[in-house]
Amino acid sequence: MLLSALALTAVMGMAGLGVEVSTGYAVKTRNQRVADMAALGAALAYQTNSSTSQATQTARDIVTASGLPASAAEISFPATGVQVQITTAVPVRLASMITNAASYDVRNSAIASLGTSGSPACVISLSSNASEGVEIKGNSTLNNKACAVTSNSPITVQGSSNLTATNITAPSIGSTGNSTIKGAQATGSNATDPLSSDASLAAAFAQLGTTAALNAPTFTSTSTNWSFPSSSSAFTALAASDPVKTNCTLSGQVYSCVQGIYNINNLSVPSGYTVNFTGASTVYVYGTLSANGATLGGSQTTYNLRNSFGTNWSSSPVFGNIASLYVGGSVSYTGNGNLIGSGNVTIAGSLSVGGGSSLTIGAGTHIIGGGISVGGSGSLTIGDGDLSVDGDVSTQGASTINFGAGKHSIDGDVSIQGGGTLGAGLYLIDGNFDKNAHLTVTATDVTIVASGSFSTGGSSGLVLTAPADGNTANGGIPNIAFASKTSLASSVGGSSSNTIGGIMYLPNSDLSVSGAGSIAGTTCMAVVVNTLSITGGAGVDNSSCTKQPLSSAGSVSLIQ
Repeated sequence: MLLSALALTAVMGMAGLGVEVSTGYAVKTRNQRVADMAALGAALAYQTNSSTSQATQTARDIVTASGLPASAAEISFPATGVQVQITTAVPVRLASMITNAASYDVRNSAIASLGTSGSPACVISLSSNASEGVEIKGNSTLNNKACAVTSNSPITVQGSSNLTATNITAPSIGSTGNSTIKGAQATGSNATDPLSSDASLAAAFAQLGTTAALNAPTFTSTSTNWSFPSSSSAFTALAASDPVKTNCTLSGQVYSCVQGIYNINNLSVPSGYTVNFTGASTVYVYGTLSANGATLGGSQTTYNLRNSFGTNWSSSPVFGNIASLYVGGSVSYTGNGNLIGSGNVTIAGSLSVGGGSSLTIGAGTHIIGGGISVGGSGSLTIGDGDLSVDGDVSTQGASTINFGAGKHSIDGDVSIQGGGTLGAGLYLIDGNFDKNAHLTVTATDVTIVASGSFSTGGSSGLVLTAPADGNTANGGIPNIAFASKTSLASSVGGSSSNTIGGIMYLPNSDLSVSGAGSIAGTTCMAVVVNTLSITGGAGVDNSSCTKQPLSSAGSVSLIQ
C-alpha cells in the first residue's frame, strides 16, 4: 500500500504534466492564429497610410478582439516587414504536485511582408554599396513628414540639417552636430525599385530616339514663274497666257486660284495681299518664295517648298490655315509673326528663331528634321499636336519656348536657358534635360522620359506636374513626372526653386540638391534614385503630401 501510494503520486504528477502540455499546445495554436492575423492586419494598415503607429494600433485591436489583452502583443518593424509576438501565461494546475511554478509562458511570433510591387516611401535610395545612400549636410532639409525614407546604404544627417519622415529605414542612421532626425527608425536594407517592371515606362523607354519620317515630296524642275501683281490694274494688264491670269481672280487684295496641282519655279506675292488656292490643291515651289507681308492660304491646300528659308517675315502670317507645309531645307526666322495658322508642318532641316524675334506655328502634326534653337529674348510657340525633332532643342537667355499638348519625340538634348510652357503629354528626350537661367518653365500633366540626366539651375525653376491617376492624354504616364535610367549624375542647383508633383524616377542616377536649390511637392512627390545628396542650404520639402504617388498595393504575405 505504501509503494502504491508513492507510485500514485508520480503517476498523477505525470498525468498532470501531460494535461499541462496539451493545454500549452492548445494555447500555442490559438496564439499563432492571433499573431498571424495581427501581423497581416498591421501590414495592410501600414500599406494604406505608411504609419507605424497606425499599424501598431491595428495589431493591438486584432489581439484584443481575439480575447487576449493588448499587453500580450509586442509589435516591431524589422527590415523584413511587420512582426507581432504574442506572449501569454498558462497556469499550472494538475502538475502542481511535481513543480512549484504557478504558470509558464507560451510565445508565438509572426512576420508579414509589406509586399514587393510597390513602396510607401517617398524617398527610395537603391544603391547598396554607397558610403551614403542619403546624405543631408550643412543647413539642409528633407521634409517627408507624410511618408517614408528608405535606403539600402547608410543615412547621415550632419551640421544643422533636418530629416523628417514617418519612418526611416537604412542599414545605419546617424546624425552629428545640431542636426535632427524625426520619425520612427528601423535598421535594414529592403529598398526595392517599385517601377522596375512598369509596362508603361518600359514602352516609353523603348521609343527613345525614334522620330517621324520626313516623307519628302518629289519636285519637278520647271521654268514657270508666278508673280502676283500688286494692283488691280497690273493684274488686268497681264497677258492671257500668264499662269496667274489663267488660274486666279482678284477681289480687293485677295487672289482666289482654282483647284489644281501647280509646279512653280519662283513664286512672288506682294505685301498685304492674300493668295488662296481652293479645294484640295497642291502647290510645288521649286525655286524661291517671296511673300514678305503676304498670306498664302487654302484650308485644304498643301504647300511644298523645295528650298530653305531665311526671309525676314512680317507680322502677318506667311501661311494661313492650310492642310500642310513642307520646307525642303532649314527655316531661319527673324521678325514677329506666324509661320502658319494651323496645319501640319514638316521642315527637312533645322528651325531657328533669331534673338528678339517671335515665331508662332499653329496646331498640327509637326516634324523638324534638324534641331530647334531660339536666340536670346526670342520666342517660339508651337501649337497642339504631335511633334518630332531630330536634333537638340536649345534656347538662350531671356527667351521663351512653348509647346502645345501632344506627344513629343526629341532625338537630342533639351537645354532651356529661359522660360516657357510644356503642353500636356509625353516628352521622349533621347538625351539630357537641362533647365537653367532666371525664367520659369511650367509643365502641367506632363511626363518626361529621357535617356540622359536631369538638371535645373539658375535663379528660377521648373514647375512640373505629372498626369493624375487615369490621365493618359497624349501618351502621358500617370504619376510619372520624370524618368531616366541613365547612370549620369543629376542635379538641382543654383538658387532654382522647383515644384514637382509626381515621381522622379532615376534609379541609376546620383541626384544632388545643392546651394540654395530646392524641390517642393505641392502635390505629392516621390524620388527614386541611386543616391540622394542634399547639401549647403538646399531643401526637399514634401510636407504637403497627402497621398503617395508610389502605390503600396502589393499584396502582403506571411513570411514567418
